[in-house]
Amino acid sequence: MNINKFIYDRLKSVLALSLILLLFSCDEQSTEQPVELNNDRSLESTFPLKIRQENYGDSTVFSTPRLQFIAKLGSDKKNTLWSMKLDGSDRRQVANSELIFNGQTIVHTPIRSPDNRYVAVSMDGPDGFFRGILDLKDKTATRIMKGGGYPFFNWTSDSENVIFYSDAEHYNYHLPTKNLTKRPTIYSSGLFLLPDDKEFLAMKSDGFWIHHFDGTVKKKVKLDVGENRRIKFPIISPDGKIIYFISEGKGPIQSHWASVDSGELLASEISKELLGSSSAKPIFSVDLESLLFRRGNYYRQVNLITKEIKDINMKELGLWEMWGIGKISLINYTPKTDF
Repeated sequence: MNINKFIYDRLKSVLALSLILLLFSCDEQSTEQPVELNNDRSLESTFPLKIRQENYGDSTVFSTPRLQFIAKLGSDKKNTLWSMKLDGSDRRQVANSELIFNGQTIVHTPIRSPDNRYVAVSMDGPDGFFRGILDLKDKTATRIMKGGGYPFFNWTSDSENVIFYSDAEHYNYHLPTKNLTKRPTIYSSGLFLLPDDKEFLAMKSDGFWIHHFDGTVKKKVKLDVGENRRIKFPIISPDGKIIYFISEGKGPIQSHWASVDSGELLASEISKELLGSSSAKPIFSVDLESLLFRRGNYYRQVNLITKEIKDINMKELGLWEMWGIGKISLINYTPKTDF
């Protein structure tokens, strides 16, 4: 073996590798452009990518509707809050674990205010459950009160009031004054403030009631979902026109949707394509007639009117070793209504 030639070839390989590493390092330091997903996780772990931040008031970020969600990064056990475009691209961190009450656990879906500044959260801390507010402009976290149960957060359209349940009672928190007041309790399995800020839809086990803002009942609607079946997991379209829910009881789980205006049950469906699974928790999409179901690495969009099904592959899936994506909601979208 020619020793000199062997040493020369090894030196040449090392120099080439060093040059490649230098080029990657220079590019990492100089660019501020969004990084496209590279599915090679070994490359990601070797060259960590800088986490993009969702900065309050950034018009480039809030030029389109977005999905907000919680996720854990790598081996970290703490919740962090994120947003992304509807196709999963442009993922940005909304709040790190320190802002989220120093890494305490988010229990229910966080709900963003219409102006995108605040996030209402339901938390589990060392001394029990509590409600809180994240201020994304001032980067502060405010604990409102102790209490558990599903909160069903509702924001008024001016982003000044968040209305919620706590220990089965109803409250209003006024952000400008930080004043917490108790409201007349509207009992429901899902409460939704309609877009005019004047009425609530309260889901019941067999239909829904419409309440005036002061809690008094305006209208009661019974929905024919079958004998001895119970309504669960309601969601409402962003324009307040369609209520979607499932029913359980004798026979298979079914999904249903109804008109809020007329109180008419529009359709019922038992197909797996629509339901996804009994644990699927859909959200309404921006076209107001479609639902989005998370299915592993993609979303299934189902049009409730045409029954058309469209699968949306999510981008940036492996970015920052992001696992446990969940508690998803639609933000930065206000539909036009005729209220």
